[in-house]
Amino acid sequence: MTQKDKEILFTFDSVPDLESSLSEFIKEKMETSVSSSDRFSIAISGGKTPMSLYRNLSEMNIDWTKIDLSLVDERYANPLSKDSNQLNILESLSVDKDIFRSFNSFEFTYDEHKEPFLRKKDVFNNLPFDICLLGMGKDGHFASIFPHLENLNSLLDENGDELESIVHSQEKIPCRFTLTYKAISQSKCIIIYITGREKLSLIKKIIKTQVSHNEYPIKKIFNDYSKDLKIYWCK
Repeated sequence: MTQKDKEILFTFDSVPDLESSLSEFIKEKMETSVSSSDRFSIAISGGKTPMSLYRNLSEMNIDWTKIDLSLVDERYANPLSKDSNQLNILESLSVDKDIFRSFNSFEFTYDEHKEPFLRKKDVFNNLPFDICLLGMGKDGHFASIFPHLENLNSLLDENGDELESIVHSQEKIPCRFTLTYKAISQSKCIIIYITGREKLSLIKKIIKTQVSHNEYPIKKIFNDYSKDLKIYWCK
């Protein structure tokens, strides 16, 4: 990694140390934004890794009524099941969605016997996000933008029309809803939260080598996102 790359990488010895630091960073950004504009917009990801981070945030003195919260992605699953990002995130934050200034998820009706349908509506009056929190999979995906998707080019097109889209992946729950790169790239700050040496090695490989977006979608962020990018990593 170059010196510039190293400046975006924040390393910690343990998950609690990382999450304590990241929670404080997010809270400080929230307070600064709320004091100046009376609002703060954040998009957050699902999955297992960030849930303890959200529990940390739930214990802080945060005025959620000033916060526009958006989900980065969602699974096509029963909204009341343990597979629902929305359910897991709200439970970890220990709040009801009605407490937020606005809560923006993916509008769909779940029926396992029917094709998924995303009821598009203009929920993005909260763009640009002040912070967008992302993870990264071992295949280099972010949000629910996976390698070799049929619609990958449109998902990564910052000049396209879509801010949200449906994807069909090879995951256990194959159908997902996701923000596109166009929505994510408008963020004032993108934070990538990863753990383990394997993912750190992958991040370094993706940054340093000429891999394609089709092979590792997160390469798009390292190539084209020019604002405030931070990687938070621990062993």
